[in-house]
Amino acid sequence: MADTSPSQISPPGMLTLQILDALADVGECDMEALVEKCAPSTWNAVFFEVDRLTRIGQIRLSYRENGVYAVSLPRVA
Repeated sequence: MADTSPSQISPPGMLTLQILDALADVGECDMEALVEKCAPSTWNAVFFEVDRLTRIGQIRLSYRENGVYAVSLPRVA
């Protein structure tokens, strides 16, 4: 079972900044790489924040292949 003690969970605003900063640095990465960049947040916490940010248009989630998804900042028109 995953450790969900308070020391292992980042405040939502902090996790949002970690995700956006990581994507600004690398451009695009898969979920596993993003989770590593957002330590010590759990995989579930990062996934839920990616889902929320995708729904409001702050990031983009794209299917690559074999069940792998890429996460990136949206393209500027």
